Amino acid sequence: MLAIGKLAINWPSWEARLYRWYYALPLFSYAQKRRLVLWIHTYCGFLTRRSESYRYFKYRQLTADMPSFEAEPGMDNSRDYRAWFKRYVALNRRQRLALQQRFARLPARPITIVLPVAAGQGQEFQTTADSVYQQLYPHWALVILLQDPGLWPVVEHWRDKVTHDARIQALLSVPGTAVESQDLLNLIRADHVMLLESGTLLHAAALGYIAETLLDHPEAALIYSDEDRTEPRGWHYDPYFKPNWSPDLALAQNLAGGFCVVRCDGLAPFLTGGPPPSVHELSLWVSERVENSQIVHIPRVLHHRLHSDETATALVASESALRRRRIEAWIEPSPLLSGSVRVRYPLPQPAPRVSLIVPTRNGIEVLRTCIDSIVARTDYPDYELLIVDNGSDEPATLDYLASLGERYPATRIRVLRDDRPFNYSQLNNAAVEQANGALIGLLNNDLEVIEADWLTEMASHALRPDIGAVGARLLYPDGRIQHAGVIVGFGGVAGHFMRRTTPADSRDAARVLLTQNFTAVTAACMVLRRALFLEIGGFEEQHLQVQFNDVDLCLRIRERGYRNLYTPFAVFYHHESATRGPNDDTPEKLSRAAREQEFLNARWATTRFLDPFYSPNLSLYHEQSAYSFPPRLAQP
Repeated sequence: MLAIGKLAINWPSWEARLYRWYYALPLFSYAQKRRLVLWIHTYCGFLTRRSESYRYFKYRQLTADMPSFEAEPGMDNSRDYRAWFKRYVALNRRQRLALQQRFARLPARPITIVLPVAAGQGQEFQTTADSVYQQLYPHWALVILLQDPGLWPVVEHWRDKVTHDARIQALLSVPGTAVESQDLLNLIRADHVMLLESGTLLHAAALGYIAETLLDHPEAALIYSDEDRTEPRGWHYDPYFKPNWSPDLALAQNLAGGFCVVRCDGLAPFLTGGPPPSVHELSLWVSERVENSQIVHIPRVLHHRLHSDETATALVASESALRRRRIEAWIEPSPLLSGSVRVRYPLPQPAPRVSLIVPTRNGIEVLRTCIDSIVARTDYPDYELLIVDNGSDEPATLDYLASLGERYPATRIRVLRDDRPFNYSQLNNAAVEQANGALIGLLNNDLEVIEADWLTEMASHALRPDIGAVGARLLYPDGRIQHAGVIVGFGGVAGHFMRRTTPADSRDAARVLLTQNFTAVTAACMVLRRALFLEIGGFEEQHLQVQFNDVDLCLRIRERGYRNLYTPFAVFYHHESATRGPNDDTPEKLSRAAREQEFLNARWATTRFLDPFYSPNLSLYHEQSAYSFPPRLAQP
């Protein structure tokens, strides 16, 4: 199976061989081949139902310029982390020797590791310290910060085991005998410091990859990596393939994980005799003082964690960050995901009006469900509904629309008639011109509200001055994810993050339960400031009439310096394309979809787009949390 944006392709082997031969023929131009395929579909009825040949051709054309990371046959849809770990994380003897020789040739760039050890962490300390001692990169020093005098025997026993390596020092940091800043700084003889948490095991090549990263990115002020979980028997499971730095995700959870690397001067303000900071606290503090380009994510599994229940530390870290930034918001443990927090932003008083725009044509059942659920389950104090009727002709729909005007005042619900041929971009742009709200909400007519505070949540984010478009969590009726952010470059165009998964499927799928930044969000449910929408010119009406207009809009918003945001706390059921039907059921729709894909690629180079919020360790062709075989990065 191949996924092209929203298109999924299955073909028997004989079809694959036939069309590979056909598309390899040098006798026809691209346009001629496309016309011939459409002619076959239209007049011969051959493969009209599946449109396999045309989709396969579009896949070949769209991905011709994509980076040449070819998947191993039969593997790119695998969710078997053990197989992926064995291929791309675990090191055999030959690889270890090669990496050791490679790292030995690097310029000496010492890295000091600060390892705080609290009461009751004796066993975790030894496991973590062993992983430091086994590093293939030789230029490191370890400073152990003991927060319990009873741990001295444990540390001394371990130091005896490693023959009192001169690179290893220990300090006592407990109430009444606090470590002075200068005591620790005197032991840090390096430009960069790693804060490492007990219970975190470093990959044998972790420090070497970090040293290479510092050579490639001398401006780096904060470095973090991917991770997985492990247990004493050595099993590795539950990987977390992280995005590049996402400010909102970093508030919601400890994005850095079990370690982060900072410049020495980044750690100094925390060395005031109190308890050492958590990795979460330190990473947030540094991120506030540097440019985003100085935060480097290494998309490799460089550490393995024995445990990671971090709700308490996340609350402290996020609350401190908001106080430092002087942001009026409050923090609470997330009800959706253990170890994470929810940040609530207040609304101004009075709350600004939101204009909700719902294009529709016929489909009385889904439309009634949508409108009734909005009216009955929306607790936001001031909104208006603009229903854009695009040529409905079913009596039941017309009667229902007429009844809305009788049941509700015009300040609450208005029906706007627009009989032009269907052009999603045009319909919404025209409706925005007639909207009265400071915020606009773009909604499909096949949504059904689940949580009553959805608009309060989305509006509170959309009013933040650094935020552009805000998207919601959309579910299929069976509870699986339909939308939780859009990945640009997926399948050569764009696709939904973790579509058709549930949060229980994997740790990466569980990301859908966290507020975070994405390159784009779907306009099936999007809230943003009306002034911003008008400032960037609204949707592209000519070239993106139906598909990818929301992706293009979000990319233009991002180009202006705003961050697009997804929130899991605004939740809907999405009965997708219930009134318009599938997007690829006629040759005309196929042709239009192909033109829109080509336009998006021409404007934004989507076939080569490296989405910062999607991991090169995850597949570009399967939305359901499949691993990339191989990862889209250089291998050891």
